[in-house]
Amino acid sequence: MPLIAGLTSAIAVPWVTLFGASIAKFPRAFLHKVQFLEASKRRIVEYHQRAEEESAIAQLEAAKEHRQIEAAKRLEEAEEVSPELKSEIEEERKSSPDQVVPSLLGDLDVTLLTFASVLQSGSFYVERGSLYEVTEESPAKHLDFGKNHRKIKLLEESLTHLSSNLLLERSPYSGDLMQYEILTAGYDALEPYRP
Repeated sequence: MPLIAGLTSAIAVPWVTLFGASIAKFPRAFLHKVQFLEASKRRIVEYHQRAEEESAIAQLEAAKEHRQIEAAKRLEEAEEVSPELKSEIEEERKSSPDQVVPSLLGDLDVTLLTFASVLQSGSFYVERGSLYEVTEESPAKHLDFGKNHRKIKLLEESLTHLSSNLLLERSPYSGDLMQYEILTAGYDALEPYRP
């Protein structure tokens, strides 16, 4: 009798395992499908945000170009009136700032942009008061601001400021974490602060 029970269990166990594995396959496939759909929706939202930001950047660049063209036209008109007027206008332009409204960056803004500018990918994510480079390589570069609530709040405010001024691009990273990537305007805004 024990021999028959052992033989029966030896034959039945692989079949039961196979049956259990085939049943477990369906929930796993459903889970993978749900995860794929969620990732796809996130990517679509990111693409829409990037398209809007690219459109805003294009409008900003067009406005700058238009201003430069208008300034050049006025300079040509001044030269037609008199060469003295042209040289007077050029002297005024040299003494005035290049931009109508210079971008004001705080020390923390400069620190964040500098960190992003030296990263190979230009991208980082924020987790519990620290910035970590988005990279496949290990170890990734990081910048720690500590766990102090006030410092973390200042960090969040600075990241919001830089994102709203289109110096950094913000996008979902993983879970509740956010990823930031420095934009061309961020590199430009950093130039006056470089030693």
